[in-house]
Amino acid sequence: MGRSLNKAATAIAVVSLIAFGSCAVFGQVSTAAISGVVRDASGAVVPGVTVTVKHVESGLTRTVVTNETGSYTVQLLPVGAYEITTDLPGFKQEVRRGVNLVVGQEAVVNLTRRCGARDGNRRSSDREYDPRLHGRISK
Repeated sequence: MGRSLNKAATAIAVVSLIAFGSCAVFGQVSTAAISGVVRDASGAVVPGVTVTVKHVESGLTRTVVTNETGSYTVQLLPVGAYEITTDLPGFKQEVRRGVNLVVGQEAVVNLTRRCGARDGNRRSSDREYDPRLHGRISK
């Protein structure tokens, strides 16, 4: 009888370790986020701007619109390189390249819109993102 209890206790311990160990693995984050504020050349916030983030490798795009404080957030993004485009009638389109996300990162990418009509493929700003100036790793 003592042997049966030991086997049962061992089985319960093994099942518990597997169950709790699986929870820890599934609880890990494997995505990232991009957020920021869109302002005009004078520094005023710009609500209603369409912000599109494009995963360069896969072509996946996600689009959001800035809120009344000019803020935007795009969450649950796969890691990798991104291109961010802003669009609003009456302003030049801005494209920001070189935003490289790592697991758990929330990159802060603030954007500045400039007045003027869109001009074909020309962009008011076609700059590289410098992660040394923006972004943070959240845990």
